Amino acid sequence: MIQYAVPPLMVLPDILSAVSSSVPVFVDCGIESGMDAYKCLALGAKAVSVSCHLKDILLKPEYTFQLQECACGEGTLDINLYAQLATAEDPCMPMIIEHLTTDEAYVVSVQYVKDRLSNQ
Repeated sequence: MIQYAVPPLMVLPDILSAVSSSVPVFVDCGIESGMDAYKCLALGAKAVSVSCHLKDILLKPEYTFQLQECACGEGTLDINLYAQLATAEDPCMPMIIEHLTTDEAYVVSVQYVKDRLSNQ
């Protein structure tokens, strides 16, 4: 989540009033509890995504601190440990691979994660 970003609950009423009632609105970020999810639904969202975002990063040395999202296995995070901790928290935790730039990067990432998780 982006630090200092406006939480979805604060802007959801404005978004819903700006779009046609025939346009379903889904909330996909900024949900920190079950109560947040219920509030979104009560305000009029059609669905709320609650998941664990599975991604890898590369640290860019030319900056003090900047992350570059990349395909799983191409960065520096321990995907096995990340998945182990996430599933220990909730064995049914959905994991999402996102923000990649090509279909091939998604295919490679999914296969990388499947290979790692099948060995656990």
